[in-house]
Amino acid sequence: MNKFMSKENEFKTTIGLEIHIELKTKTKMFCDCKNGDSDSPNQYVCPICLGYPGTLPVPNKQAIQYAVMLGLALGCEIPKESKFDRKHYFYPDLPKNYQISQYDMPFAIKGSMKIGDRTIGITRVHLEEDAGKLIHPEGASYSLVDYNRGGVPLIETVTDPDIESPGQAKQFLKDLRLIVRYLDISDADMEKGHLRCDANISVQRGTETTPIFEIKNLNSFRSVERALIYEAARLRDNFEELKTQIGKRTLTWLEKSGKTQEMRQKEESADYRYFPDPDIPVFYTHKLFDLEKIKKELPEMPEAHLKELKEKYNLSDNEADVLLHKIKWYQYFQVAAKSADPKQIADWMINENLGISIATEDLVILINALNENKITRSFVKQVVLAELKKGKKISEIISQADSQLDLDKIIQKIIQENQDAVENFKKGKETALQFLVGQVMRETRGQADVALVAKTIKDSLK
Repeated sequence: MNKFMSKENEFKTTIGLEIHIELKTKTKMFCDCKNGDSDSPNQYVCPICLGYPGTLPVPNKQAIQYAVMLGLALGCEIPKESKFDRKHYFYPDLPKNYQISQYDMPFAIKGSMKIGDRTIGITRVHLEEDAGKLIHPEGASYSLVDYNRGGVPLIETVTDPDIESPGQAKQFLKDLRLIVRYLDISDADMEKGHLRCDANISVQRGTETTPIFEIKNLNSFRSVERALIYEAARLRDNFEELKTQIGKRTLTWLEKSGKTQEMRQKEESADYRYFPDPDIPVFYTHKLFDLEKIKKELPEMPEAHLKELKEKYNLSDNEADVLLHKIKWYQYFQVAAKSADPKQIADWMINENLGISIATEDLVILINALNENKITRSFVKQVVLAELKKGKKISEIISQADSQLDLDKIIQKIIQENQDAVENFKKGKETALQFLVGQVMRETRGQADVALVAKTIKDSLK
């Protein structure tokens, strides 16, 4: 943008998100069918989730509690009364021709979440049932419907239009997913469809603005950012034409072409003919749950963990971010850091890609042995991890270290004495490596492991 452009001519992007999160309850939202993935279509179905006449929905108390937990974690108010409503629309994967959702009396309202220095308002957190899934066989003139997902409990989190950039939107989504995972109410795996996002975007210049365009069913962080970057640019480029249009538009994101495509004019609430579900009574949430107890039992939120990793353990921003976003890694780190240097633990977990593949007590023993010069880093990488996988005890493996230390010294000696071969190896000549290996084997009287010698030389010459 031209830096001399006046404020009246500058564009402002406004974004709001609607995020759907599948809850990991044992059963569906309004029936006893199993809530889970299945390779067999229509395996987890019953007359209630298929919308048969005369069936009565029974709300899942665990799902309601999860909605309250998320609301409290986001600093929301929990209204004294909440209810379910019927949201009417026709689609083949919605057998009742309406969805049981919430309209004007959700389980949580008026929260917030910080993204950097910016506070993003949370309009509402409400519950609803998921629809089924349409399957379109390649080349076929028909579609199939799998109702396994139909009736699965969804939390929808709706933000205020406070997000100012695609990057902020992506970060909000990542942070919300992290909160959900720390609450342990959803796996929130976008690749499996556990978390999906609709993004609303408009562009304003001065007092004029485009309509709101809603991009539906974004299913990856990358897609959210790319779609919003594309759409923001499109709205700016076509601002003069769009600013005179009335009514919201619904778009789909075409991942392959990297473009949005208009689907239809967006429905308003009146189009859905909301009314209270007559089969489900009003909920008095304060009577149904001990909210103070739930609040006290909430786990620490990721923001507190991030501060701890950086201030208490002195980890870098990158190290803290990696551990924070892998909950099992964070839990592993917390245990190991009680008995060994936290920076070294983070280094082995992240930079050496050790992860949580060995027991914490074994990692602590390794780090202490390294610090006492009983073993070398290459010995850990080349010998210890492989031997642990074979079932050997860490103490037995470390006892082998003396011979490995001798081998390391021999290899370094051969490398120093044969610089011509080293240079030839770096130029890509495989025979040079064979020569160096041969020199080591002669020095060790054939007692060394040939494959290990070759690997150690390669690692040393990287």
